Amino acid sequence: MQFPPINDTPLYTTIIKPTLSFTKQTQKKIIGKSVWENHVMPKKKNLTQQIQQNKNIQYAQLLNNLHENKITKNDFSLLKY
Repeated sequence: MQFPPINDTPLYTTIIKPTLSFTKQTQKKIIGKSVWENHVMPKKKNLTQQIQQNKNIQYAQLLNNLHENKITKNDFSLLKY
């Protein structure tokens, strides 16, 4: 499960062909995507087991529900102090 960045475009999305009229921010995204594809992805590992949340099943379920946009009342109560 990978949450997309907030208010930004993930590096793994498709970017249209570069043009000279792109803004500096778009140019940075294109460079970031190139780094992602050529240096990060060739070295990627597929994680098949949750380690951080393996001892807290409720928290792991909460994260999964958030990811799937299916938050429950119980999940919400866990977020409250």
